[in-house]
Amino acid sequence: MTRRDDFAQVMKTLECLVRAGISTRINAVILRGINEEDLLPLAMMTRTHGLDVRFIEEMPFNGEGHRGELMWDFRKLREELMKYFPSMRQVPGEPSATAVNYAVEGHAGRIGIIAAYSRTFCGTCNRIRITPQGQLKTCLYDGGVLDIRKLLREGTSEAGLAAAIEKAVMNRARDGFEAERNRVKNPVHESMATIGG
Repeated sequence: MTRRDDFAQVMKTLECLVRAGISTRINAVILRGINEEDLLPLAMMTRTHGLDVRFIEEMPFNGEGHRGELMWDFRKLREELMKYFPSMRQVPGEPSATAVNYAVEGHAGRIGIIAAYSRTFCGTCNRIRITPQGQLKTCLYDGGVLDIRKLLREGTSEAGLAAAIEKAVMNRARDGFEAERNRVKNPVHESMATIGG
């Protein structure tokens, strides 16, 4: 996992989590020419394990600012999964969910698809993040909308901090496309590790 030869240890931990009844999700990004063969085996884990396996569209947060044709978008992921699981049906999700979840007849877990690059869920997203540098992000695609570290170092009161966060959240971009356009540095190029995700 993550370029280390620790697969057995990861699987042992996963089995322990599932046995203990701890809600567990596996997130995966399917990349053309790199791990396409993993789509079905990952999805098949939901047959015997009561967990969620979620496939996320590739995003530009790879340190290179990936742009271009997206091979494995949410439509292609769903289409490919339906070939193997014709009984796959969408199930209701939470109002602010970023994943569209699917149940497969006879499976203990669920399959999810997150349209993170297509940004189809922006209108209901309620996520915020704080980067390791102390920047509040109301969208993965923005460049940071509030410097919380600076406010804390200046001795801002809890009420002042709460008011600043509330203002930032209430003025969040309409969607990820607008957030990206509003960035000082365009396009997105940083790594997910630098944005607290």
